[in-house]
Amino acid sequence: VFYWANKFTSIIQLVVMVFNLAWQEMTFSMSHDADRAKKYNLMLKNFLLFVSCGLLFLVPVTRIVFPIFVRNGSQAGLAIIPLAYLGAFMDSLANFLGSVMCAEQRMKSQLTSTVVGAIITVVVMFGTIPIIGFQAAPLATILCFLAVVIMRTINLRDVVKLNYQMGYLVHYGLMFALASLVFFKGSILMNVIFAVVVAVYCIIVLRGIIKDFVKMILKKVRS
Repeated sequence: VFYWANKFTSIIQLVVMVFNLAWQEMTFSMSHDADRAKKYNLMLKNFLLFVSCGLLFLVPVTRIVFPIFVRNGSQAGLAIIPLAYLGAFMDSLANFLGSVMCAEQRMKSQLTSTVVGAIITVVVMFGTIPIIGFQAAPLATILCFLAVVIMRTINLRDVVKLNYQMGYLVHYGLMFALASLVFFKGSILMNVIFAVVVAVYCIIVLRGIIKDFVKMILKKVRS
């Protein structure tokens, strides 16, 4: 059961890893640009919007398809999905900032944040397993990478003041909480309906990125 729950998050991490590999190459190429702070924030904005919308859409979709993969009727693995997705999001954001730190040659600070994150993981895991059981793993992941993100953001302040689109994250947080509620309490049909609602929400949020992508495709077709 938990094998399939972890598989869903692994797919997300694989997609994000491909993005981060491309992003790492870009950061090294722009590391000496005078306007790199502006470029970093533009990429951070697009990264936040794209990954967060993808995770939000996967919440109801996972609830719909999970019974197909787990046929023995056990739904225990579902309990870790929303937190695991948030953990995957924080992990990808930490890696995103890690690429910036590499480009800015902040290797020592990057290592320090990684070690602190690892310590937090161990402490949270051993401290919360007796209380919340298997939920301790995704919770530890979230807190670990949250600490890493905070430390790396602070360390990069002299290079770029990162804009995390807090206004967007507030209403996104509300949507994610609602998606999690429907995930746990709603029927399959309710999750199907909510998946459509989330799809519309994501199209609205990503309309700028979608518009630029369509323009790029049309330009290549016409050339």
